[in-house]
Amino acid sequence: MNIKAKTDKRLQQTTMAELLSGTNLAIKIDKAIRIASLSMLSIVKQRVFNNAGGKNSQSKSFGTYNTKYKKVRELKERRTNSQINLMFTGDTEIQFKFGINNGKYCLGFDALPNGDSKNPNASQKTEYMEGRFGDIFALTQEESNQFTAIFLFELDRLIK
Repeated sequence: MNIKAKTDKRLQQTTMAELLSGTNLAIKIDKAIRIASLSMLSIVKQRVFNNAGGKNSQSKSFGTYNTKYKKVRELKERRTNSQINLMFTGDTEIQFKFGINNGKYCLGFDALPNGDSKNPNASQKTEYMEGRFGDIFALTQEESNQFTAIFLFELDRLIK
């Protein structure tokens, strides 16, 4: 019985040593971060580009369209509810994506050449929107908690 316990202890120590050393753990952590980040992409898009009205990173509504602009949207057959949803052509939502910047996973927009006043790029549109509505694309506290929960769940799943 004592010998079995020693064997089990050695096995457990060996498994932990393998897990905590080398690239094996680093690969699993990286994969868990990537999965959690990709999950956040859809969660943030849902908060920002929501037909019922978008919210900023403080979970505050963008507000409502003024009557004149709402009529412009109706004429162009765009989403015509009164809540601001940051959707007109859909380009900004499409361009908001998961990527790698300086070796780190991130959510954001590609650095594109500057557009002009008639055709601004997504980054320029974002600067305008954040000037008006506050920080939009950062994670809310709830989203940050979700990221952590997803990361820990995935890491636990990958380690087992």
